[in-house]
Amino acid sequence: MFIHFVRRLNRLKYRITYALSVGLVFSIIGLMAVGFGQIDSSKYMSVDKPSDIIWSDTGFLVGTGDDGIRISLASTRLESVNLFAATFKGADEIHMASTLGPSFTEGNVYANRGDIIFEISKDGKTVRNFATPSPGSNIAALTFDIEKYWNYNLLAVTYDGSVWEIDENAQVTHIANLGSDVAPNGLMVAPADFGDFSGDLLVSLANENKVVSISHTDNSISVFEEFPGEKPGMMLFNIRLSTLYVSNNGDGSIVKIDQENTEAYFTQVMLVTENEQDGSKSINFIRSTRLGVEITKLASGIVNPDFAGAVFVHDAAFEESLLVPEEEVPELDPRVVLYPILVLAAIGTIIVIWKFRGF
Repeated sequence: MFIHFVRRLNRLKYRITYALSVGLVFSIIGLMAVGFGQIDSSKYMSVDKPSDIIWSDTGFLVGTGDDGIRISLASTRLESVNLFAATFKGADEIHMASTLGPSFTEGNVYANRGDIIFEISKDGKTVRNFATPSPGSNIAALTFDIEKYWNYNLLAVTYDGSVWEIDENAQVTHIANLGSDVAPNGLMVAPADFGDFSGDLLVSLANENKVVSISHTDNSISVFEEFPGEKPGMMLFNIRLSTLYVSNNGDGSIVKIDQENTEAYFTQVMLVTENEQDGSKSINFIRSTRLGVEITKLASGIVNPDFAGAVFVHDAAFEESLLVPEEEVPELDPRVVLYPILVLAAIGTIIVIWKFRGF
């Protein structure tokens, strides 16, 4: 028990030391604020031409490069960027999704190369061909159902306008066809409190200037909302107590958006749209209730960052990623603590004897 106590004490020492150093680094980074339309942001980490980005236990998994995209791990604790899944190499566009379970193995990553979806183990050491939903038509977006409306399965949309459901055994089911020239982009399962669209699959169609909904009960298709003059793109659920991180491909960085800009829209859906005239981006937050759909435009006219990818990261998960794994904490020799205790005990014994034995 004493040795266990020593190990815990040593681990606490390392955590405190690391927290202080990280705090200093992030204070410096905080002073390097960059422009982001009408909201504040800061450059978090430099990455080679980042594209799609998702969260893992130890940091960001981000597509890097532009010719045969690779997946890199941007470690929050080590503040480093290293190759993840060395045997995987994508094409000129990549889409990723990671699973929380329960049907799929927790932590596995699914990424595409063209029309093929690959399954990558949590540690990146195993890569296998998983599924090809629509041979000859590249993957346009991937997402996981975490609400059970779609059986916790992997969902995909391909550029031919087809939408697919894929189970843990790579069994592919065709859900719907949205048209051959609609340019599908964003894909997500609507949250459970999203009014009449709760649990439905939302798909943004850039060439149609609208987001459509696919019913989780009968796969029927309906228009969720139209965006005249704007091309709807990625959609993300704004997790409560989370921070938004954005891939800025043109600047070669991951950008952190100050939470104060998005906290008023916790539990809403974020939609990024592109102006058809000048190509600038807008950030919209969507709330849907039984009374209707409410859209708030947080910022518009954004040209930097370019929103090559984005992810909301829960604050607690981010803090956990900064901790030193227990297996990496050096063992502290118990004698380092035990000897001073014995010395103090000996001194105490001598004092007691001196006082009561008349020495």
